Amino acid sequence: MKISKNLIGKVFTIKDVPVSNPCLNCHPCVRLRLMELGMFEGEKIEIVNHQIGLWIVNILGMNGSTVSSVALRDDEFKRLFLEEPNCPVSILDIPN
Repeated sequence: MKISKNLIGKVFTIKDVPVSNPCLNCHPCVRLRLMELGMFEGEKIEIVNHQIGLWIVNILGMNGSTVSSVALRDDEFKRLFLEEPNCPVSILDIPN
C-alpha cells in the first residue's frame, strides 16, 4: 500500500515492527525507538496528519480514545507492518 494523504483519518492495527534483514546496526536502533514510543504488535493507530516531513500518529486505547500522539519520520513509519480492518496485511511503501 502506498502511503499518501488519503490515508489520513484511517485506523490501522500494527501487525509487526520487524527487524531489518540483515540488521543495519542503526544507532540508535529504529525498531527499539518505535517500540519505546508504543508501536508494538496489536496496538491500534490512527494516521492524523503529514506535516513538515513527519507523520502525526495517534496511539489508540481500548475504547478508541487517543492515548498518545507521536511524530514519525518516513523511514520510521515505513518500518511498520499494518493491518486495515478490511484487508489482512498491508506493508507500507512510501514513494520517494
